[in-house]
Amino acid sequence: MGYIIGVVSQKGGVGKSTVARAIATTYAAADWNVKIGDLDINQSTSFTWLQRRLSRGIEPVVAVETFGTVGQALRIADAYDLMVLDGAPHATRAIAEIGQKSHLAVLPAGLSLDDLEPTVLLANTLVSEHGVPVERIVIALSRVGDSSRELEEA
Repeated sequence: MGYIIGVVSQKGGVGKSTVARAIATTYAAADWNVKIGDLDINQSTSFTWLQRRLSRGIEPVVAVETFGTVGQALRIADAYDLMVLDGAPHATRAIAEIGQKSHLAVLPAGLSLDDLEPTVLLANTLVSEHGVPVERIVIALSRVGDSSRELEEA
């Protein structure tokens, strides 16, 4: 069975695709067979990223496929050592499904309270309403600068 990492948030612009791609390229560089399941069919950010990398010959090559549902992505997850699910924003039901099916759920958030508060609420909802074990949830601070004030608030 392949390992599944879900990268989810109810907000857009918090770095989901960036974090998903960083995880995927790190494992691919270690010779894992990795695929990103891009679940944001409106933007397909990770798929477009793959096209740019291929046209420039950037390695490691990470397979990316766009999926309309979490279930479609999970059907092929066992064909890979690692499937990274790059979730769509505002997809509450899909986020819950990703959280339940993933070995690790990564919730990116910026340092602002506007990012942190909904992220902590989402983590609590995944645990209390969807049965995701708390030890399978991590919050990844993204877009972090060097502002001591923001770091203190976070």
